[in-house]
Amino acid sequence: MFTQDDLKVFILLFTDDAVLFAHTPEALQYLLDDLQYYCTTWKLKVNTNTTNIMIFENGRHMTHDFLHNNTVLEVVKTFKYLG
Repeated sequence: MFTQDDLKVFILLFTDDAVLFAHTPEALQYLLDDLQYYCTTWKLKVNTNTTNIMIFENGRHMTHDFLHNNTVLEVVKTFKYLG
């Protein structure tokens, strides 16, 4: 049996919106690569024009390029989920 403290959320899904969560840039890129594999397998497309990365950090600013289907995703400071 596991407790709520053991639960880790890596993705939120609602109709055609999704949010991926990761603790490191490498982990996020891994999730993006898995998403691309899934999309390729099921012949789905992600609109990279409306796909954004938001970084939550304390005190320092990370510079990292995140890719989906060989497209660099925009890093933003705010976004609206489900709206």
